Amino acid sequence: MHLEKEIKVLDINPNGTVKRLMELGAKFVFSGTMREIAFDHPRLRLKERDVLLRLRQCRNPRSIRPAELTLKKKTKGGSKLLERIEIETEVSDFEATREILEALGFRICRDREKAREEWMLGDIKAEVDSYPDAPPYIELEGSSRKKIKKAIQALGLSDNPTSTMSSTELLKHWGIKNYNFIKF
Repeated sequence: MHLEKEIKVLDINPNGTVKRLMELGAKFVFSGTMREIAFDHPRLRLKERDVLLRLRQCRNPRSIRPAELTLKKKTKGGSKLLERIEIETEVSDFEATREILEALGFRICRDREKAREEWMLGDIKAEVDSYPDAPPYIELEGSSRKKIKKAIQALGLSDNPTSTMSSTELLKHWGIKNYNFIKF
C-alpha cells in the first residue's frame, strides 16, 4: 500500500514531450495499449465511497505485462495534487481474475483502452496517455508536490493547464461520448 500523488498536465504535444523526456535522460518503461476494467458491487457501492477496484493489462506487439488488480481510495489531500491510497498486486491471468470478480457479484462499470507511454524521470513516473477522440495528456506521479512541480518545469510544461481530475472526469469534461466503454 502506498500514497499515490499525481497531477495531469493537459494540452501536450506527445511527441515533443517524449523527446524532452529522452533529452532529460528519462528511463523508458513501456509503450503499448492498456485495457482497464473497473468493477463495482450493487451492495458495496464503491463509487459512492470514492473507491476504485480496477483490473488492468498492458500489451504491445512484443509482450504482455502481468495484469494488475488495484484498489484506490481518495484521501482528503490538498487541491494541488490528486492523492489516493493505492493497493496493487500482479495477477497471472487477466480473464480468470475478471471471472472471479464477476462470480463474487462485482459488475463491470467501465471497460476501456488507452495508448500509454511510460517513463521514469528520476523518481517521477511520467505516463503519456491517449484515449481515442480525446486530447493526450501526461500524468506525473511522485512523492511530493515539489518534485512533481520540478518535473513539470524540466519538461517545459509550466504554462500548460493542469488537472487533478480522474481520467473519467476528464473524458466527461471533454464531452467524450460513452467514456466508460472506449476501445481502439
